[in-house]
Amino acid sequence: MNKTIIGIDLHGTLDIDECGFLRFLMYSYKLNNPELEIWIISGGKTNKDIEIELDMISIKKELHYDKALSVVEYLKSKGVEFKYDEKGNPWCDNTVWWKSKAQIVKEFNIICLIDDHIKYKEYFKECDCDENQFILYPDEFMKLLNLNGKEKPDENKCNKIAS
Repeated sequence: MNKTIIGIDLHGTLDIDECGFLRFLMYSYKLNNPELEIWIISGGKTNKDIEIELDMISIKKELHYDKALSVVEYLKSKGVEFKYDEKGNPWCDNTVWWKSKAQIVKEFNIICLIDDHIKYKEYFKECDCDENQFILYPDEFMKLLNLNGKEKPDENKCNKIAS
């Protein structure tokens, strides 16, 4: 059975979800769709660092998500070199960084990525991804769910989530 994967960013997306709405959706989707996987795709230094951060905000592996994927670890596995600042934060070429999430979406056949940085979307076409696979949080995400009450949800945006 092929898994359907949804990617969600941590910094600026999950960590600002104060009311727990995304957490609730993650839990309900996993509960009701056994073929669905939720991956947290973030700029943390390591997959383990991301898991620790998620645990600190009460987002639990297996209950809310299936996998934490560090962009840094992903890029290192592709041979990208990093430099580290005085605080130990990794830095690489900006274009390489901004293109990375589109490459991850393409490589792992992720149906959509929910993220707060529109800059990632610029590289989706270049990486042969559909721009509709990128959902800007919170604006496009709330419209998709019709939570603002003003617009009909865009049915082309990640409509596979509801199925």
